[in-house]
Amino acid sequence: MKKFIVIIVVTSGLFVASCGNQNGDENNQVNDTTQANNQSGSLPPAEDSLVNAVPSGQAYDSTGSVTGRGASLIAGNDCKTCHNTEGKNIGPSYQMIADKYGNSEAMADELSLKIIKGGSGRWGTVVMPPHNNVSTAEARDMARYILSLSKNNGGTNDSTASGK
Repeated sequence: MKKFIVIIVVTSGLFVASCGNQNGDENNQVNDTTQANNQSGSLPPAEDSLVNAVPSGQAYDSTGSVTGRGASLIAGNDCKTCHNTEGKNIGPSYQMIADKYGNSEAMADELSLKIIKGGSGRWGTVVMPPHNNVSTAEARDMARYILSLSKNNGGTNDSTASGK
């Protein structure tokens, strides 16, 4: 019985000793090596992977490519109200748009105008509202991302996204 009590006391003592603050200054301890190497204590946004969330099904792109920016812009706007990556919602899916029009700069320009000005008729009677708060460059990045999803680079329809 005495051995058991001695073992308990020794184990408890070791536990308490290992949990103590050995240098007496717990506020100066740095556990994150990134913060230890960075004088300001914060990372620039380009190096912080949490700032730019990766959309489902997309590979992480640390270069800040156009398609990465386009996906981020889409995620930050109201696009998901009417569009999904796959499967029709109120409006066509991004995949349907990409497969119909193909992946070209000319189509990205047409689609970017559709994003900004809105319109109807190409995908049925539902009207896509204008997005006047989106710049031409942002709309083009969004369009390039959508068209990058194309499984058919040439598209299946020679008509443009403008609804003509």
